[in-house]
Amino acid sequence: MNRQEDVLNQILRIVRSGNDFYVDVYPRIVEAEERTAFAYISDVKQRFLADLRALVTREIDAGSEHISPAALAERLYATVRGKFHGRSPAQCANALKFAEDELVRLMERAFEDSGDGRVRDMLKAHYRQVATCRDVLTRLHLRFVAVA
Repeated sequence: MNRQEDVLNQILRIVRSGNDFYVDVYPRIVEAEERTAFAYISDVKQRFLADLRALVTREIDAGSEHISPAALAERLYATVRGKFHGRSPAQCANALKFAEDELVRLMERAFEDSGDGRVRDMLKAHYRQVATCRDVLTRLHLRFVAVA
């Protein structure tokens, strides 16, 4: 597997695990503003996932790999899912922002390293929304800190 395939697989895994997380926890959220934020993030992830699947020709089996950004993000989503409380989702926003930071970093690396115009166009098309998701989580975290 070449470097571009590896990075795209890492991106795919982070987006998929994030989407699974947001879809799973959304019904438990009580506050309207936080429901809107999580719905937006889930929508971004679903669209990005569909486009990624069209470009990733071979998915990596994650079971035998070294510690990667995708493995860390997957563990983070699993941990946060277990501790998630629907009345205060902003409490976990800083941890969720870490996964978004990793995703943005990998997207930037893939964009710089790719010579494939289709990959670059797809990454460019989703970059702004992914960065917005990260910003939304930052605002939720700051709101939680201000209240605490």
